[in-house]
Amino acid sequence: MKESNIKNYQKLIESVDALKGDFLFKVRLENRNTQDDRVGIFVDIQNVYYGAMDNFNGKIDFRKLTESIVRGRKLAVSNAYLVRGDNDNSNFVSFMTQIGYNIISKDLKKRSDGSAKGNLDIEMAIDIMTAKDNLDTVALVSGDGDFVALVEHLKAQNIQVEVYSFSNIKNITSQELKSVASKFFEIDETYLFEDSKRRQNG
Repeated sequence: MKESNIKNYQKLIESVDALKGDFLFKVRLENRNTQDDRVGIFVDIQNVYYGAMDNFNGKIDFRKLTESIVRGRKLAVSNAYLVRGDNDNSNFVSFMTQIGYNIISKDLKKRSDGSAKGNLDIEMAIDIMTAKDNLDTVALVSGDGDFVALVEHLKAQNIQVEVYSFSNIKNITSQELKSVASKFFEIDETYLFEDSKRRQNG
């Protein structure tokens, strides 16, 4: 057999194996008992906060969002990642703790030139990787494209990844993140607190 034909044959085999893997993954997802599905929720607070303000000029009711994510499944872990700035976050932290979230936080770092830096992407990714063996589904509440490689890695290990974020009206959600997710769910105005809805409609 010519070398070119061998290479074409190898590519064909690789393509078939990839399609077979995708098919088996979808079959496993479809055959799962929803009540036995273990879901972990990981919330990028800054990303969601600014997404809600930019899109709706309002605040997200995380109780509603969490209930929508869980949908009768077993909630194995729920973490929220918060960068602490100058504002008082105590009421928000108290609310999130009340509804079952573990709060992982760190202070915003201010540079000498007046700029500031702060995110918890690495901590969030490490926690997801640590928890993955006890989860069937990872619910990633973020539109940050930095999580694309993580999502691809989780899917390669047959873990479903649901991404919850906003439509791309103001570039809050990475299109690549949407495309690699097992499922994408839009966060819309139905998840706002009632007073935020009234302000929006007023």
